[in-house]
Amino acid sequence: MANKNYYGHKPFLDRIIFNFYQNQEEIIEAYNHKEIQGFTLLEYDKIEEMKQRKDTTIYAINTPQYFSILLNQGKSIALADKKVRQALQLGTNRDELIKEVFHGYGIKIFSPLIKPFIPEEFNYDQTKTTYSPEEAEKLLDEAGWKKDKNSQIRKKDGQELTIKLVTTESKSLLKTADLIKKQWEKLGIKMEIITSENGLSIKQDYLKPRNFEALLFGLQYSGNDPNLFFFWHSSGKKDPGMNFTLYDNEKVDKLLEESKSAANSKEKNKKYIEVSKELVEDAPAIFIYSPQYIYTISKKINGVQTTKAIVKTTDRLKNANYWYTKTTRVRK
Repeated sequence: MANKNYYGHKPFLDRIIFNFYQNQEEIIEAYNHKEIQGFTLLEYDKIEEMKQRKDTTIYAINTPQYFSILLNQGKSIALADKKVRQALQLGTNRDELIKEVFHGYGIKIFSPLIKPFIPEEFNYDQTKTTYSPEEAEKLLDEAGWKKDKNSQIRKKDGQELTIKLVTTESKSLLKTADLIKKQWEKLGIKMEIITSENGLSIKQDYLKPRNFEALLFGLQYSGNDPNLFFFWHSSGKKDPGMNFTLYDNEKVDKLLEESKSAANSKEKNKKYIEVSKELVEDAPAIFIYSPQYIYTISKKINGVQTTKAIVKTTDRLKNANYWYTKTTRVRK
């Protein structure tokens, strides 16, 4: 219900009603029957279909959520080698992942820092982040993992370069894992995908006991702060800490400790940028993308003001007091 005593701009709409449905198909059916005028698009393969509609506007909004492949250096001899991890970083085609999984509605990332939640002037070292399977293969060769002439699988001291990748049964993550598998297999790596039912089972069975080699997982900022201390400070290597990759870097520890006592967000961001550079160099995880939040709304709803980014999905309604559906001609 509209609050007529609201201190700001008085709302035009009398009320906004929220309906709940079992799945995306029911939501789209309700939209087609004009039972609802807007919804969150959860299945990205529906985007092209919705874009063709002349009665609909699609808003793509950045959020502080990102996905990465955590690499457990304590569970794999190969992943304990920085050159192997750097090879995986260079051999991951993030553009392909975003195109195939999210139909282009995502941002590729190389650290936990996501624009526009970080200073615009921050940029990555292109030599360490540009997709280059050729450079990735060179690094693997330098690390002593050579391709077998018959199988084309890389071997070292008679052992095959094998990586087991764990993820949930989420549609987008399974598709991502399958594409990663194909990309890394081209480098000569033998891949195995292990699926877990949901995020809770991932935490209990794999993250808490650090029982994985590689794990595709999503993380969320606290507000607009990436909280790097909790995930990358060496004090969190053991449960209940959240340094799941067992990452240990004294310089990073010092920077993170300084970030906690930073006088303001600008000073904290400076520390985060330095930490990010170290993460790109050490590659304890392969940071891949941040999906955009897709909000679909009928063109009968006017006054919708777009924003580059939202911290919470409910932030899409911040300017709902300006929304309106009807106009009246006023005589001059």
